[in-house]
Order: sequence, then structure tokens, then C-alpha cells
Amino acid sequence: MEKPDESGVGELLWKECRYGDVKPAVTRLDHPTRLDRARALGFKAKQGIAVARVRIRRGGRRKSRWQRGRRTKHMGVNKITPGKSIQSIGEERVARRFPICRY
Repeated sequence: MEKPDESGVGELLWKECRYGDVKPAVTRLDHPTRLDRARALGFKAKQGIAVARVRIRRGGRRKSRWQRGRRTKHMGVNKITPGKSIQSIGEERVARRFPICRY
């Protein structure tokens, strides 16, 4: 499965995207969707190795609008960015959901 375009992985990923919002935000999987890519990253199908899929809201962070006064310059609603990467946020959520596992 070196070439995902020819092997039908695209349809599999499309199916996962379609039904991803129905599933819980953190889901444990039996096996990776892209086995070739997972093996390249060091995955081995043996006891003690688990795979999880995490759903995270992307983009800028949502901040509630300041309710007092009129000074819109100091509200700071639009360009609020997270201090952590999306990957670290996902790993923290998995660690909370499966506390016995470590990453």
C-alpha cells in the first residue's frame, strides 16, 4: 500500500470523515487506517501498542466577546492563538481518556 491513490485508501478516509462527527471525540481503533504510514512511523501490531483517533477543533481559538464598554481595540476576539500545538492537545485528551496508557 505504498501509493494511497491507487490502493483505495482514499475511499476509506472519506468514509471515516463522513461518519467522524457521529463517533465520540476520542476513539480507540483496532488497527490504523493507513497501515503503511503507521509502520513507517514505528507501529507494530503487538500487545501494548494501541491506536486512538482524536477529533479537535482546528483554527483560531474561540474567545467570548467582552461585554462592557465600547473599546473594541482591546477586545482581542479574532486572532487568539493557542499556546500548544494541535498534536499536543490531542495527546493530552487521549491521556485523559485512557489514563493507563502512556505515549
